[in-house]
Amino acid sequence: MASLASSQGPLKMAKTWNGEDRISSLPDSVIVHILSFLPTKWGIATSILSTRWKHLWASVPILSFKSFIEDDPELTSRFMNFVDRALFLHDLSCIQSFHIKCGKGIDTSRLNAWITLLIRRRIQELDISISTYKRLKLPLDLFTCESLVVLKLQPYLRLDVPSSIFFPSLKTLHISLGLPNNDLTERLFSSCPVLENLSIDGRINNFNPMLFNISSPVLKSLEIDLFTYVFEFFASKIVVNAPALQYLTIRDNVLCRYVLSNLSSLVEVNVSVGDCCMEEQGGTIQHANRARLLVKEISSVKALSLGTNTMAVLSYADDFDWPTFPNLIRLELSIFELSGWKRMSNLLARVPNLAVLILRMEKGEFACEDAMLFEGFNWIQPEGRPACSFSCLKEIRICGFSGSKDEVELIKYLLQNAEVFEKMIIKCRCLHLEEENEFLKKLLTFPRGSSACQIQFA
Repeated sequence: MASLASSQGPLKMAKTWNGEDRISSLPDSVIVHILSFLPTKWGIATSILSTRWKHLWASVPILSFKSFIEDDPELTSRFMNFVDRALFLHDLSCIQSFHIKCGKGIDTSRLNAWITLLIRRRIQELDISISTYKRLKLPLDLFTCESLVVLKLQPYLRLDVPSSIFFPSLKTLHISLGLPNNDLTERLFSSCPVLENLSIDGRINNFNPMLFNISSPVLKSLEIDLFTYVFEFFASKIVVNAPALQYLTIRDNVLCRYVLSNLSSLVEVNVSVGDCCMEEQGGTIQHANRARLLVKEISSVKALSLGTNTMAVLSYADDFDWPTFPNLIRLELSIFELSGWKRMSNLLARVPNLAVLILRMEKGEFACEDAMLFEGFNWIQPEGRPACSFSCLKEIRICGFSGSKDEVELIKYLLQNAEVFEKMIIKCRCLHLEEENEFLKKLLTFPRGSSACQIQFA
């Protein structure tokens, strides 16, 4: 009865003062569209509202099932029976999208039966999230499905993939693999001729170095997320050749080698690679140079975000051969309070068309002896005027300001050298009122390159 009350409540609220049921007066197509935003469980629950509503859920083109049960065989069996019954009663001729999220107790033979049924009905979007440590063997028909446009397989699956793979219509592939091997990834990435969006999420180790070779003339968006529990410097290599690529995200605590080429269409890049304590982990300048070379290979980008680990790793890299970013308009840097400052001046000296600068100050908890690791990583004030003179810089946002010496000196430098500066927004992290007032007094004494600059302090 509770589910009935919760389902009826919003419907009763929709009535006007004269008693008109405004939702039920809507066309079936509109109600079906509304139901498509609900989990299938709640869509089916609306069938008890009236005779008219009894079968409307069966025309919803999106089916979504979620079970968070891990170790209860009886409840898992009920969940699987519910999915069976929903598929049996649904008008599958209109099915477009199928989402299922379940625990390790799921019967994979029944999962495969559902997938096979959906493929025969020319499913367009398939999203499977199953928590299992066992190798997963999905139906062979899945890997040659002509109707699939979106395929998502996660998290950290260990897949048995057939030798024959071809997705002629697939435009979006999100895949999360545990210990992926070269053969599997090579066959997957090369079997999608019209793929536009690719997301790779993998747990890896150094016992099986990988080579990800991603080459596509039509790929527009690429997200790479690689993770290891035991930090070490891996021999794995990521090769990307994608002339149409516009959006690139790399999260990688492994610090793989990246070889990126033919990326002239890049619009936005987000990079978070390595570990801020890489020297303590046995890292060398050669390892840090992987991050520097990665940054160099994306220098045509228009919007760039570098995470705290990236900025820290760049501090260990060579001082020479830093790239210029001729197209960069928006730059976002996350700076750990003890490291990452060292390379900021290198970057700011090579952004001639920068319009928006966003700085995020991150605080960490380190003992005094740990802080010794980061000596010499402070803000380094360039001598004279910057090479690019900040002639286009109009807006600066600083988040997490705590009043440190590095932060204050950086603000002074930016105010003095930004010639067309319009706005600076400073968001504090934990300043007391007295500290805030003292900083504001000091701020008023800083010379400014632009008389039109406005400063907002929050």
